[in-house]
Order: sequence, then structure tokens, then C-alpha cells
Amino acid sequence: MNQIERLKLDDGTQKFTGRRLFEESRRWVRWHYQWMVVHDFLKRVCGAAVVDSILKNESAPTGPTVELQFYQPREQPFMPIEFSAAAFRFGHSMIRASYDLNDIVVDIPTFVDDPAAAGAFGHLGGFRRLPEGWTIKWSKFVSIGGSTPQLSRKLNTRLTKPLQLLPPGLGTPRRELAVLNLLRGKARSLPTGQSVARKMGITPLTAQQLGLGAFVPQTLTAAQAAELSADTPLWYYILKEAEIAPQRGARLGPVGGRIVAEVLIGLLDGDPTSYLRMEPTWKPPGLVGETPIGQPGDITLADLLHFATR
Repeated sequence: MNQIERLKLDDGTQKFTGRRLFEESRRWVRWHYQWMVVHDFLKRVCGAAVVDSILKNESAPTGPTVELQFYQPREQPFMPIEFSAAAFRFGHSMIRASYDLNDIVVDIPTFVDDPAAAGAFGHLGGFRRLPEGWTIKWSKFVSIGGSTPQLSRKLNTRLTKPLQLLPPGLGTPRRELAVLNLLRGKARSLPTGQSVARKMGITPLTAQQLGLGAFVPQTLTAAQAAELSADTPLWYYILKEAEIAPQRGARLGPVGGRIVAEVLIGLLDGDPTSYLRMEPTWKPPGLVGETPIGQPGDITLADLLHFATR
């Protein structure tokens, strides 16, 4: 029985129709996506130990218990600026300089300095209609059927060249993405990486680990490097934390991982329509079609994309 047939059945007898069928279909897709964010994305990016410390006792008859140490909204769920202006910007360091979209459209630069001269087929910049033939082949981006996808760059403090200087016309006179991120954090009075680490009971990175002395004398004076090593912008701190051992760029460190995991799981816990709130014991039933994809309760992004695009 495929998923559409499942959605048309209510307790094995009554069929969904019209608007009810649409709403049930949307809920099914949304809950699978939420499940993947927690059990696939967050466990890869933040580490399974962090996720398991927040979402406890998943096998309990009443479902898991959500234990948040730092993200604790008093009224309604919200997105903290430590998340939006620093921690969740870790993805900037993972972007590649170019991508293969499918078997024919290959090695397309992420950005170019002169989009007009490069033409519609010369870059991935937005704000335009995509050229015909630029259909994404998802096995180029996630492992589907044994494919070897393009890997993202490891988490680190160095942006790929196309992101170091953004193309003109993106709505700001400043084009240096790193500078824009740092200025945004300063404008919003973000706490330093060290202050957040201490608040979490984590020993802050040392000046040697932060490595800001390497920018002397090219960018910083010795005094500036010492000052920034003591009070480091949160965005840079989180990237450096991910870059060094034991993470070595494969995932976020303890400060960044805790912020990202607590906020995303906390938002789900605060959403009255999420699976965590409506049906805490729910698990993905498995994607069923001509051949089963994934195992019940163990669905990944690759499983869903495989199911949706075959």
C-alpha cells in the first residue's frame, strides 16, 4: 500500500477527500521533515550526544521528554539572536565554490563578480528565472542508491572564495560576507563566545586554539588579536570551535551544537502542530512504494528525496 492510499484511509474504513486529504498529506510531509531535522540533520551537525541529552527517553510509552537547559521561552517560542545572527550561520563556511546540478550542468560557480558578463548559465546567483535544464539531480547532493554526492566543505573559519566578496547588487554597500556577519553581531550586541561558553559551564577556547595571532600583522595588530582572543565574536568562535579537535570540521562544537540543537528542538516542542506536541510517540512509518525505502522510525533526507523523485 503506497502513502497516498494510506492517507485516503481513516481507521481502515473512511476515506479522506478534498481539503481533509490535502491537510493530512501536508501534515504527513511536515512531520517527516521535522523528524529528519531532529534525527538526521541535528545528529549529523550537532552530534547524537547533544540531541539525546535534549530529547530523552524516546522509547517511553508516552513519548520523549524534552529537557532544555538554556532555550526556555517564557511565553511564545522565538528565535534567539545568538541562533539567527551567529550559530546558524555556520552553513556559510560549508558552501562550495561551485556545484554540479546534474550530469550535464556541472561546475557552476556559486557567485561571480560580474553576473551580467557571466550570463544566465554562468553562476548560481538568485533573483532570476533559472535556465531550462537546471533540474537538480538529488543524488549529486545526497547519497541515493549508492551515489557519491558532492560533499560540503568542512566547518571552519575560512569562507570559499565566491563568498569572501559577494557580487554587487545584493542590497548592501559592503560585500565581504564575513564582515557583514561580524557587523550584524556587533549591531545586535551579541555576547562573546567566551561569555556564552562560561554560561553553559564549558571551558572557553584558549587564545592558542582561537588562532587569531595568525592574522598579525596582515589584518590585526598584536593588541587587537589579544583583545579579540579574550572577547571573541560569537560567529567566529563557533566556527573555530567546530574547526579544531575533536570535531575537526565534521560537526559543531559544544557551544554551537548546544545552541542549534536546543533552539530547533525547542521550537518543535513549542509548536502545537508538531509531532512532538500532537503525537509524541509518532515515528515515520517508512516510505512505501514499489520497494520499501528506509526503515520504520528511521527516515533520512536521502530516503525522502529518493521516494519523491524516482
